[in-house]
Amino acid sequence: MQIHTVIELARELRLSGFADALELEAKQPNQENLPFTERLGSLFLKEKEKRHDAMMP
Repeated sequence: MQIHTVIELARELRLSGFADALELEAKQPNQENLPFTERLGSLFLKEKEKRHDAMMP
């Protein structure tokens, strides 16, 4: 699956923080050296942070 397809899918699933982080990660080639679980965990943390920030007044 192409990266842009994954980003679009994340946005369809309302995971905009995940999608934004994935777009940034794609621009940083050194991220590819991280283990899969670290990369995935980082994306989910960005999603969680974005949702938390959206709830703050």
